[in-house]
Amino acid sequence: MSRSAKRPTAGPAPAPRPHTAFARKYRPLRFEEVVGQEAVGRTLRGAIRAGEIPSTFLFAGPRGVGKTTMARILAKALNCGASEGPTPDPCGECSACRAIADGSALDVVEVDAASHNGVDDVREIRERVAHMPAGGRYKVYILDEAHMFSTAAWNAFLKTLEEPPAHARFVFATTEPEKVPETILSRCQRFDFRRIQARDIVRTLRSIVERENAERERPIEVGDAALASLARFARGGLRDAESLLEQAVLAGEGRVVEEDLAALLGTVPRERVREILARAAAGDGAGTLVAYAAVHDAGADAATFLGQALELLREVTAVSVGGVRTPVVEAEDAEREALAALAKAFGPGGSLRAVQVLAEALRLVRATDEERPLVEAAL
Repeated sequence: MSRSAKRPTAGPAPAPRPHTAFARKYRPLRFEEVVGQEAVGRTLRGAIRAGEIPSTFLFAGPRGVGKTTMARILAKALNCGASEGPTPDPCGECSACRAIADGSALDVVEVDAASHNGVDDVREIRERVAHMPAGGRYKVYILDEAHMFSTAAWNAFLKTLEEPPAHARFVFATTEPEKVPETILSRCQRFDFRRIQARDIVRTLRSIVERENAERERPIEVGDAALASLARFARGGLRDAESLLEQAVLAGEGRVVEEDLAALLGTVPRERVREILARAAAGDGAGTLVAYAAVHDAGADAATFLGQALELLREVTAVSVGGVRTPVVEAEDAEREALAALAKAFGPGGSLRAVQVLAEALRLVRATDEERPLVEAAL
């Protein structure tokens, strides 16, 4: 090739794959798919099937357990274009269902009451709700963080809720129902959403990994222990668990192991916590201090460590009292055996005494900067 000849140039880099967050990409589409809220889903489907649809709903429960998702499915059920009227089984494919899913439906309005909670905001809702739907059967207002509405705003809402237009439905979602005025609560059909059990979160996360791997050239590698850690850290909130899984996948470049996960979450690997407690139960004071020193030197927060130790001791106590198969503990067989071994090491009443000691240490740690001596003395 002559010097004057042009070398072939590389083509443009391939466009990055569009990214959709796990929590959004795998959001349930039907009532029965909302994990952990089967009772709520059954009741809503029954009401729709019977044609007895309340005008105002209150969805109450912790964050990330499916309140807004259920409200969107309800909006689809009321407006699905594949049926002649409201249906307990929205198709998810018609133009109305797709518009609600992507947030473009004119007749489904989501309001964040954390930032739109004044009288003027409510007046705007009242003015808009008076008009007939643009294309669907119902106008559906989903009002998130409803407990943030001011007293004046609630008062402005009252008349509309007392005499709602036939074409309108309201869904108030809140994590703090006790802050909603009684005059409002009495006009709502209330549905309580519960925290999602760890085993259900693990099952859902495993399903997400499997579905992701069906699309990826390089599969995600994640073990049961890491999924269990994510479920425990999320404390019953599936949305948080899904977001954490996504972070862990990105941080580990597709490989999620418990040690790396603990660093990401700011926690101590469960195996390390168990080792420290086992040494303490065996009366190995020197070994206990050495094991805790390694955790401390790795940057673990003392309060976080004590909180994890107390949670582990709760499970140990439950196994000690109720046996290795106790339903109070959510764990795989191998973890149950490890808990049983630790319960045996502590002996009768030992785990309860340990709970008392570490709970007092946690109280003191939160009130001082001198954390390490308190933890070491407690251990």
